Amino acid sequence: MPNHDDQDELSPRTLRRFRQRLEEHRQQTLQKMQQHVADALVDSGRPADEVDVAAAGQQQNLLLKLSDKERKLLKLIDHALRKFDTGEYGLCEGTGDPIALRRLEARPWVRYSVAYQEQVEREQSLRAKT
Repeated sequence: MPNHDDQDELSPRTLRRFRQRLEEHRQQTLQKMQQHVADALVDSGRPADEVDVAAAGQQQNLLLKLSDKERKLLKLIDHALRKFDTGEYGLCEGTGDPIALRRLEARPWVRYSVAYQEQVEREQSLRAKT
């Protein structure tokens, strides 16, 4: 009985679907990032009191943080798209084992299997405590 988490599930058709999803997500993320940066740089041109200036500064800070998160996501998406060219898409970068199909469905740009990701996080947690 086939395991639905196996790499075998990544048929050419499934790979095309993941690539298309990644390309669409990349375009959407890029548009959001560009809009957040544009919105953060908009100057209303009207004089404002201190409260308005503070609120505008907070809003600008939030928009720039969002654009930074989107920039990081774009890097992950681009990395995943390059893995299609090398035939490594769907393989854990830490172990070389297949990444569960459900995990790829949830986050097609994911780099690690659940087990390896948990191991990395445990190690980071231990380093942070010392």
